[in-house]
Amino acid sequence: MIQKDAFSFFKCAAVVIFLSVAGCSSSQKYTKVMDNAFKMADTDRSNTLSRNEFKTVFSTRFSQLDPSDSGQIPAKRLCPTIFEQKVCDQADTNKDGIITINELYDRADREFDRVDANKDGQLTKREYFDSVKP
Repeated sequence: MIQKDAFSFFKCAAVVIFLSVAGCSSSQKYTKVMDNAFKMADTDRSNTLSRNEFKTVFSTRFSQLDPSDSGQIPAKRLCPTIFEQKVCDQADTNKDGIITINELYDRADREFDRVDANKDGQLTKREYFDSVKP
């Protein structure tokens, strides 16, 4: 069962995605939304995101779109409305047009490794912000 905080996080994340795509008119508003999204993802309140906290960002949204818990979603349902198209393109490793939860986890792991600049296994707020830049 997905926690209430996770749903709140994705409401905030949806705003972040919208602001990223639409072009945020205020850098201050964007920063506030990003701060809130980071706080919601940081479930242990360590001021960093672990790999698992980061992957929860992906898996919670996936679960919302997969109510039957099949573990797979057509790529066109995820992208570009939920994730950027390049996320789906890179996640769908067998190019069958279906994103499985395992493919999404693999993509999340690669993204975590890419943005973890100091390779300490934790994402700072700055590193997290870099991961969601359009």
